[in-house]
Amino acid sequence: MRSVREGLSGGKAGVIFLLFFLFVVFDFFSTFIILRLRYEWEFLERERLKLVAETVRVGKKMDFEDVDGVYVFSKDGTCIFSTRSIPPSFSSFPETTSLVDSRYLFYPLKDTVIVIETSSFFIKGIKGYLHGFLIVRILIYLTFLISSLYLIFSLKETRMEKEEEEEKKLDEKFQELLAEYRIKLERLEREKKEWERNKGFVVLGKSVSDLLHELRNSLGAIMSLSGLMEKKLQEKVKREVLSLNRLADDLLLLTRDYGKGKEKVNVKEIVEEVLEREVPEGYNLIKNLRSVYLYVNREFLSRAFGNIVKNAVEATKKGKKIKVKLSLENGDCVFRVKDEGKGMDRETLKRIFDPFFTTKKRGTGLGLSITRRIVEYYGGRIEVESKPGKGTTVTVRIPCQESSS
Repeated sequence: MRSVREGLSGGKAGVIFLLFFLFVVFDFFSTFIILRLRYEWEFLERERLKLVAETVRVGKKMDFEDVDGVYVFSKDGTCIFSTRSIPPSFSSFPETTSLVDSRYLFYPLKDTVIVIETSSFFIKGIKGYLHGFLIVRILIYLTFLISSLYLIFSLKETRMEKEEEEEKKLDEKFQELLAEYRIKLERLEREKKEWERNKGFVVLGKSVSDLLHELRNSLGAIMSLSGLMEKKLQEKVKREVLSLNRLADDLLLLTRDYGKGKEKVNVKEIVEEVLEREVPEGYNLIKNLRSVYLYVNREFLSRAFGNIVKNAVEATKKGKKIKVKLSLENGDCVFRVKDEGKGMDRETLKRIFDPFFTTKKRGTGLGLSITRRIVEYYGGRIEVESKPGKGTTVTVRIPCQESSS
C-alpha cells in the first residue's frame, strides 16, 4: 500500500513538472510570436505611410482615405498643409516612434516635416488582436494554475499520510531513548545533590565525567532522530538537547585541571576575541584595552571572560552601553565589564556564584561558578557591584607576571 502511494506521489510530481515545462514553452513561444507579428504589421504600415509621404513630397494627387490625416510643417512648427480643417500643433505630437502607441509617422525633409496619421482601423485591428491573444494566454495560465494547485494539494495529502506512519515509528523509538535518558538523568541529579551538599567540586570527579559521557551518547542519538521528526517537534527537541549539552559542557569544565596548557598570552587578544564572539550588533560597546600578559591557559581564561561578557549582553537591551576595560593596576591584570542592564538586588547578588543558581529561563547556573574557580586558580579574585535599575559592574583581578604597553 505504501509503495502504491509513493508511486502516485511521484506521478503527480511528474505531472506538475510537465505542466510547468509546457507552460514555460508556451509562454516563450507565444510572447515571441506576438512580438514578431506586431513588428511585421508595424513595419508594413510604416512602409505604406512612407509611400504616402513621398507622394505628398513630389506633389502628386492622391486619395487620403487610407490615412486619418496628412500634415506638412515648416521648421519653425507652422502648419503649411493639412487634410483636417483644424490641424494639430507640432508640439502636441508624442515623442515615441511606435505607430501603435502614437499613430504618427514623421518624414523629415530639408525645410519641412511631413507627418502622416495612420488609420484608426489599423490601430484598432492590432490592439484587438493583442487583447484577444492576451485573453487566451490568461485562460491558459489560469488552467495551469488550477491544475497545479489541485495536484499540489492532493500530493500534500499523500505526504501527510506517509508522515503520520513514519511519525508513529519515530515516536516509539524516541520514547525508548527518552526512557533511557531519564534513568541516566536521575543518576546525574543524585550526583548533583551530593555535590551541592559538599559545596565543592571534588565530588564530581571521574564518576560524573563518565556519566556525562553516557548522557552525551544518548543526546547524540536523540539529536540524530530529531532530524526525522516534524519541523516544530524537531526544533523543540533540538533546543532541549542543546541546552542539556551546555549543561554537560559546564559540568565537565568544573572537573578540568586549569593548570594544563599554561602559556604566556596577551590578554588583550583574548578580550578582543571574546567581544567579537559574545557581543552582537546593536549594542553600544565602549572598549578601553591595553596589552597585558599572563601565564595562563588561553582557553580557560577566554571561557571565564566570555561568561562575564555574555551575562552583560543578556542583561542589557540593544542600544545601551556596555563598557569593557582592560588595564594594569598595581601589578594586577584588571578586566572590568560595566553594563546598563536591569541590575540585581542584594539577595540575588549573594547567590550569583552558587552552583546551579540562575535567574534565566534556560541558563545552567554554572557560568559564574566556573568563572570564579578559574580566576581563583590563577591567584585572582572577582568582584561584583550591582543595584536594581542601575546596571552591574564585574571586576576581575589576576596577578600579572609580565606586561607591556
